[in-house]
This record gives sequence, structure tokens and C-alpha cells, in this order.
Amino acid sequence: MDERTKRIMDQRPAGYLLASVFGVITGIILCISGIMGLKWLIAAVLGVTGFFALFAFTKEYRYSFLLLAILALPFRLDFHLIFKETPFAQLKGLPVTLFDVIVTILFVYWVIQLMLRKEKFCFFPSISFPALAYILLAAISAFRSEDGVLSFCMLFLIIKGYLIFIYFANNIKTRNQIGLIVTALAVGVFIQSCLGILQHFTGGTLGLEIFGEGERAFRTARVGYKAISRVGGTIGDPNSLAMFLNFLLPPILSMSFTRIPLRYRMLFALVFVLGGITEIFTLSRGGWISLSFGSIIVLYGVFKGKLKSRVKSFAMMTVSIMLIAFILVGAFQDVRDRLFKDDYGSAYSRIPMIKVALNMIEENPFTGVGLNNYATVMNKYDRTRQSISYNFQYPVHNAFLLIAGESGLLALISFLLILYGAAHKGFRFFLLEDRFLCILGIGFFSSILTWIVHAQFKMDFAGADIPLWFSLGMVAALHRMITAKENIPSRSPVSQQ
Repeated sequence: MDERTKRIMDQRPAGYLLASVFGVITGIILCISGIMGLKWLIAAVLGVTGFFALFAFTKEYRYSFLLLAILALPFRLDFHLIFKETPFAQLKGLPVTLFDVIVTILFVYWVIQLMLRKEKFCFFPSISFPALAYILLAAISAFRSEDGVLSFCMLFLIIKGYLIFIYFANNIKTRNQIGLIVTALAVGVFIQSCLGILQHFTGGTLGLEIFGEGERAFRTARVGYKAISRVGGTIGDPNSLAMFLNFLLPPILSMSFTRIPLRYRMLFALVFVLGGITEIFTLSRGGWISLSFGSIIVLYGVFKGKLKSRVKSFAMMTVSIMLIAFILVGAFQDVRDRLFKDDYGSAYSRIPMIKVALNMIEENPFTGVGLNNYATVMNKYDRTRQSISYNFQYPVHNAFLLIAGESGLLALISFLLILYGAAHKGFRFFLLEDRFLCILGIGFFSSILTWIVHAQFKMDFAGADIPLWFSLGMVAALHRMITAKENIPSRSPVSQQ
């Protein structure tokens, strides 16, 4: 028996053991999923099938799980460990999603590697220090809340969000990983776009409740003298779908301007166009404004790299956006109706909601009314003529006022410092020292900027917003790669310069 054959025979027992253990674990997962219900059985089957498919493609376990996690982001294959019925629009428990399960596996593996000293840990103090301060202040507000169950469920999600930031910031190290991640984001946008466009033209939901599509995933709104349709994909709400797309579209747009082969750039550009059309069909005015702003930043970065002039870059960016805006307003009647016709007080209702939030902050400036308790107690602070909190049982449609109202002004300052830390890193990308990394860095930084703009008009629990923490992690990872002057050759055609 030659040496090579002997080595293969020696490895077979370990391979058999690994296959057996994985088979047993898979069987247990499928059995438990079947007991929990059809949703989780289908999720488990898709997860196992997707794992094998991605493993065959990438040849690495972590890549497979990483891509599965990103693809699972828009699908609400979840259950609640804790659930509490409330009449208000707020987080009602502790959800666990397929994304959470996959990222937990990745995180545990990474921690083991850290303990074995096979990986290095970066703390990213400019973001981590204010994030930890924000978590501490949110915890203090949770202890003084009227409903502690709702508060501590939200606190757990904020901690989870920070851990997601830490994981992606530390573990995205190569151009190959970045190319695969943006490709996975593009696949996610393509799926949501297909579903959203189908919802628009069929005039209703598609029966995909098992994947997160709810009755609010497609709804009509009164504009002028007619009703218009709004789509939500599997996200569950038109405004939420718009915010989700705004996180993903800027890096996809950035990828179409890198020096990858033309066929790949055209595919990314096509996905961006489909995502933009879907965002139009959400009829989210805040989404349109924020996506326009994010696209402006991306185009400015691209033109600055090509024209080497800030003035010329600004001029080209302005002309491009104005041209696109005129085309869209002229081509879509629903867009014109949404912008210029009566919306039955939808926009005006934000004003009394802001007044309620300001009353809340004025009376509880340091600790707020309690994490995730805004809607629970907002009636006490409603002194508006419209009695808005009684007629519209939603928290204020401004993420920053929501943080201040629930956890106090110091918590808001801490959160703003998180964004400042990201902005400090993001400005480095405009130097374009490395065209591939910097342009994608501008894309992910623009994702955060779109959220900042959209958060002025939308109810969003910022600390629990997973795409926001993911984008922060990607900005930190790309900034680390640029400052360390890493130049690792890529094996993937979509991640080459």
C-alpha cells in the first residue's frame, strides 16, 4: 500500500464520524422543526439544502453559513421565545429568526477560534464605546419601565445587534468575502423585487405567509380621489421594505462601478434598477428621499474618482439625479399622486406625534419612559388637539425621538456617537486609495446615511435594526482593510479590481 492510499485510509474514520454527527444533527433539526410546525420544517429543509449547495460552491463552511445568513435576512422564518399581546404597535416579545440561528453558529465558531488564538479581535473603540454606553443606558431605562418584559426583550435585541456588528467587523477580511456578500445582497434584492412587482401587478399578496408575507405586505392607500397599491415583499410592510432596500441598494450600485468584468457590472446594475422600481411600488416617500440621498453620495464618490474634481463631481451627480427624478415623476402616475395629491393627513400626523414625543422627553430627560414602553405610556403625554395617540396607536415616526423618549437624551447622544464613529470611518473611503474597497465602502456608508434620512419619517427601533448593525460592521471591516493596506488576491470574478 503506497503512502497516499494509507493517508486516505487513515482519514476515513474521522470523515465517517463527521458525516454521522452531521447526519444525526440534521435529523434532530428536521424532527424538532416538524413538531414546531410547517413553517420551521420548510425552513429547516431549505436551510440544510442551501447549506450543501453553498458548501459545494464555496468549499468553505464559514462562507456557506455567511451567505445563508445574508440570504435569510428578509425572510421572517421565526418564532417567539417570549410573546406578549399588546394593543399597540411595538416589539411584542423576543423573536428568534433563521438569521439568528445561522449567525449564532458563526459567532460560536469565531469565539472558539479566539480562545484557541487562531483569530485576532478588534474592538473598534470609536463605535464600540458609544455602543456599550447606549446598551448600558437602555438597560437603566429598562429597569424603570412599566412593562419590564417588553423592555428586556428589546434590550436583548440591542445586544444582539452589537454582537452582529462585532462579528462582521472582525471577520470580513478579503475581497473575495466582500464580493460574495454583495452578491448575496443582490440575490436578496432580486427576490424581493420579483415578489414586490408581482404583488403590484396581481393586486394582492402572493400567499407566502410562511416566509413573512403578511396582510400588511400589500395594502392600499387613499390619495386624492382614488386608492393606490403599496407592496411590501416578505418584509411585511411597504415602508419597512423601502428601508430594507435602502440598506442593500447603495452597495449594489457601488459594485456596478468597480473594475469587475462588464457582465457582472451589468447584472448588478440590473438588480439596482429592479430594486428601485420595487421601491417606487412601495410608495414610501421617506424611502424615495433617502434612496435618492444615498445614491447621490455613491455617484459623488464614483465621479470624484473619475473626474478628480469636487465641483465637476457635484455637478455630474446633480444632473444625474435630477434627470432620473424627472423621468420617474413623468413615467409613474402613482408617484405624482403620492407626491402632490391629498394623503388624508398621513404626513401631517407626524407633527402631533412629535409633540407627544417632546412632552415625553421634557418630563423624562435622563432615563426616558422605559425601553420599548413608548406606546404603552404615550397617552399620558398626549396633550395634542388631535389626541393622536388615541387615534393612531403607533410610536413617533422618528427613530431618534423614539430613542430619547424611551431611554433618555444621554442614550440618544450615545447612539449619535455610534453614527459619528461610522461617519469618521466613512469619510476615509472618499480618498479612493483602493478603488474596489473604497467604492464599496462608500456604498455601505451610504446605506447608513439612507437610514439616517429615512429614520426622520419612519417608526424604527434603531437598536434592534439588524441591517443597520450589519452595515456598521461592513464599514468598520472595509475601513480596517484599507488602513491595514491589505491586498489579498481574489479567487472570485465578482471581487476582482
